[in-house]
Amino acid sequence: MMELDRALGYAALCCCAWQLAAAFAAGSARGGHRLPPVPKSLSSGAGHMDVTRRFFVTSHGLALYVRKWLPRFDCAPRGLVFLLHGLGEHGGRYDHVARQLAKQGFAVFAVDHQGHGMSDGERMYAGKLLHLTEDYMEFVRHVLHGPGAEGNKNANVIDGELEAHADVAWSDLPRFLLGHSMGGIMTLQLVELSQQQSLSWNGAIVCSPPLWGVPGGGCSFFLRFLAWLLPRSHLPGFEFEKLGDNCEEYNRWARDSLLPNHGSTLQLMCSLLCEGERLSLPDSELAKTFTVPLYMLHGELDTLAYPQGSVNFYTACTQKDKTLRLVPKAVHEVLNLEGNEKVVQELVDWMEAQIK
Repeated sequence: MMELDRALGYAALCCCAWQLAAAFAAGSARGGHRLPPVPKSLSSGAGHMDVTRRFFVTSHGLALYVRKWLPRFDCAPRGLVFLLHGLGEHGGRYDHVARQLAKQGFAVFAVDHQGHGMSDGERMYAGKLLHLTEDYMEFVRHVLHGPGAEGNKNANVIDGELEAHADVAWSDLPRFLLGHSMGGIMTLQLVELSQQQSLSWNGAIVCSPPLWGVPGGGCSFFLRFLAWLLPRSHLPGFEFEKLGDNCEEYNRWARDSLLPNHGSTLQLMCSLLCEGERLSLPDSELAKTFTVPLYMLHGELDTLAYPQGSVNFYTACTQKDKTLRLVPKAVHEVLNLEGNEKVVQELVDWMEAQIK
């Protein structure tokens, strides 16, 4: 990521003795956070139904906040989209994307990853990025197949007041993954897990993935060392200018109380970049065995996750049904650009082509 070395240098200078002691003292004993109150639904009867009052409990006991955007009661869903947000975000930041998809007949599901948004867990910390991805895979299987062996703890995630769609066989519908930034890396991980577990997808949309975090490499020795030394210490937050240039989006971002005023923990950042590095290697096993139709979307001027990473993965990917879309003059948040409706519509058109 651009200026990552400078950020890491800053982090190293700030790691005084008292921080070190505090980090080790906290250890694994630091638990989750108190969940903030659930906001009122932002649903609009004119467009779709948006229900955001459910939690999904993982096998590790973490409560993940579920967000759903469903077509109108008189419109049967014609496809499923599982949305994965980026580092430090939450699913609600993609409300405009999900609404546009729901208005065109797609049911959209998302969870706030552990340590993010309304979900339980230590803020922006995980021992491995894979832990977040495994949580999401549990959620996917719950949506497709119901509670199963989980018993009743998640029995109300899908049904409740959604009586008009209660009889939908979700597992029979075409399904897609849509992940942004860290969520893009998680999308690739989900494809990898799905191929191991014989779970099929109609398509995977990967937006701005940090497959090429810093010029010339991914996870530096310096970052690995700091993550080992101070895994729970936080990096500085990103400047909005590197995320986007949409004034309206900036105001929304600045007012969002669910966004942290600090950056990622060193451990999660290290795991994210190392995973991006693994997936983007020239001999990447995933790229050689990728079986899902792929759509990669990246801003040409992205300096947080360089577009060269998407170019490299696209080139190495042996899947014949693949598309690479580089958005001119766009930075990191390609789904939050001014006029983003056109970009989202391109994704809708691509998904429709996959299910015809």
